[in-house]
Amino acid sequence: MIDSSFDAYRGNDLSRMFAELGSITSIEGMQYLHTEGVTDMSYMFSGCSKLTSLDVTKFNTSSVTDMSRMFSYCSKLTSLDVTKFNTSSVTNMASMFGSCSNLTSLDVTKFNTSSVTNMAFMFSSCTNLTSLDVTKFNTSSVRDMQGMFYGCYNLASLDVTRFNTSSVTDMFAMFYGCFNLKTIYASDDFVTTNVTSSNTMFLACDNLVGKVSYDIERIDASMANFDGYFTRNIPGDINGDGKVDIADVPHMVNVLLQNATTTLGRGDLNNDGVINIGDLMELVKRI
Repeated sequence: MIDSSFDAYRGNDLSRMFAELGSITSIEGMQYLHTEGVTDMSYMFSGCSKLTSLDVTKFNTSSVTDMSRMFSYCSKLTSLDVTKFNTSSVTNMASMFGSCSNLTSLDVTKFNTSSVTNMAFMFSSCTNLTSLDVTKFNTSSVRDMQGMFYGCYNLASLDVTRFNTSSVTDMFAMFYGCFNLKTIYASDDFVTTNVTSSNTMFLACDNLVGKVSYDIERIDASMANFDGYFTRNIPGDINGDGKVDIADVPHMVNVLLQNATTTLGRGDLNNDGVINIGDLMELVKRI
């Protein structure tokens, strides 16, 4: 689809370049796209509903400020490698992966989100994701988180312990429809002081349990705390019972054997970014 004639293009706008090409299954010749000066990639592949593969690993995104809806409704993609993206300049990630309903995994751990102000519906309706690591996100500038995880109904747990939400004003429907979500790990930095919109924040999160069990009558930001539906991510509390003791050791062994899972915040006790035998030794020291 892309040939050498694109090689001379050095523009700054690739928004909607392939948007709504609903019949294409692949895009050839991406190597001819020069993206080093591009600032706008919004809607770039939006609505490519039959696209089954997409290689964006060579994209230079250092100047991009807008990635809103970049991959929205790419509903046939099962994988997408964005680990090479430089997102340090991006301010808008709204609906970036919205309705990528066949993605089974998505690695956004390399994203620099320090400039992002809008994460509305960022992962909405990513219905096949069973896990999502957002523990590296810097959200101190984010103002809009409405619908951020809307309809991610295969997530069983979500760790937002690194989220600083002091600037957020909109959390409307943030977790709406995550009906298999049992645990939301958070910290004291997750505040709702400036939130003005939070209706249906926890609607249809029927399995969610924090200090209290889910109540359909209590679904707004008033429950986004440790007296409501949030759980503290205590380092070393591998089995999630709220304390660190000998009972956590066999659970840590199972994590190392890949027979069980835990969050990085609980398991990475030596702070090296991974959970390994060193963390087991550190756990034993703490008991």
